[in-house]
This record gives sequence, C-alpha cells and structure tokens, in this order.
Amino acid sequence: LPCASYATEEEQAACGPGLIASFGRRAFRRSLGTDELERYARRFDGFRRTIDFRAAVQLVLMALVQAPSFLYRIEIPVVDRTTVVDHAPGVVRVSAFALATRLSFLLWESVPDDELLDAAESGALLDPEVLAVEVDRMLEDPRVVDTIVDFDRQWLDVDRILSDANRTRDPAQYPD
Repeated sequence: LPCASYATEEEQAACGPGLIASFGRRAFRRSLGTDELERYARRFDGFRRTIDFRAAVQLVLMALVQAPSFLYRIEIPVVDRTTVVDHAPGVVRVSAFALATRLSFLLWESVPDDELLDAAESGALLDPEVLAVEVDRMLEDPRVVDTIVDFDRQWLDVDRILSDANRTRDPAQYPD
C-alpha cells in the first residue's frame, strides 16, 4: 500500500486514491485519467464504508485487473503531448505509453517499470536519443535473458525433447 498507516478512518480514506493511482498506472501501463481515478476511488470508498478497508483494497484491485485496459494492450490513437500522428501517409506512430508497453513486453515479457513509464508520461520516450538510452538500459536487465530463453525454447520447440516419445528411444537404434 502506498500509505504508511491506515489505522484511522481518515488514513483509510486517504490511502485509496494513492493505491489506485500507483497500482493502476502499473496495471494499465499508463496513468489513469481523472474520470478513471474518480470512478475507482468512489468504488473504494463505498467498499470501505459498507464492508471494511481490507475488502475495499481487495475489491478495487480485483476491478483493476478485470478491466480491459489491464487485460488487453489497447492502443487508441490519441493526439496529445505524448503522440505524434501521421508522419508519413497512412502511418500513425504509437503513443509514448504504447511504445513503452511494446518495448517492455518485447524485451521483458512484462509491464513497463516506473522509469520507462516516467519517460513515456513526460513524452521523452518519443525522442530517439532517449529511446536508445531506455532500450540499452532494458537490455542490461536480467529479465532479457529469460525472454530470450523463452523465445528460443518456443521457436526451437525444445520442450518436445522432454516428451515421453523421446524418453523411450533406443540408444542403440539412435546412436546420435
């Protein structure tokens, strides 16, 4: 939880929006809009008052991970400070958040970290020099090794070597 204490009613009420903003940013791979923050905060506050604080945390987190923005990597063309549109006929460049998501799933098979999300939120990720620095940083992360191993395992179908059919082969018949 993003709050140090949640013992009193006021602390519980104040904890919800911070939890929603921080977890929602990671879950949705972008900052939540004002309307989304308000909607989830109303849910949190309603659950907190009718059930209890722990249930409010659990139910709001459940709602966040069931939302389409968590389940799918949705790329909606939006024209704002983080989007460059139509640099060539028929081509629309992705937003900084979509770029961060694409990079993180390509290299880490996971959501973007806070540093990558910060670069996306500021729009700096669309700068080719910043993008190159971020890619280099991501390539130095140990998660890249897992991604490469997983890719090679699937591509070369290495799992079939461990199948029962391969365990019963006669070494005399197949010496190589």
